[in-house]
Amino acid sequence: MDLINFEELGFLLDEKNQTWQNNQIEISKAINKLVRDNERLPTQIEIAKEAGVDRRTVYVHLKEFKRLKRMAEDLEQYEVMAPNVFGKLLELAMDGDTKAIRLWLFIMGFMDKKKAEE
Repeated sequence: MDLINFEELGFLLDEKNQTWQNNQIEISKAINKLVRDNERLPTQIEIAKEAGVDRRTVYVHLKEFKRLKRMAEDLEQYEVMAPNVFGKLLELAMDGDTKAIRLWLFIMGFMDKKKAEE
């Protein structure tokens, strides 16, 4: 079982940047292998050697992973508020706020983006 599965995070990465994705996968594989083999967390130098990339590449990828993880944690907090926001939006729409009505119809899929922005 992989400890870190960067392949599953591919949707968060720029699909156009194949080199980035390939490096991310190789770094993930290297980390998993080194943890299994050495029974400890590897250094960035060990990861770089195993993955066939330089240490700076490992550093940048791990830093980006931390940023994405923090961003995902922030999103979880905002998701908790979504029902309240949608409730308020519906309330405004029901009170006749035309902008709220358009936004509600767009979110619910009854209006396309161009029409909602008019």
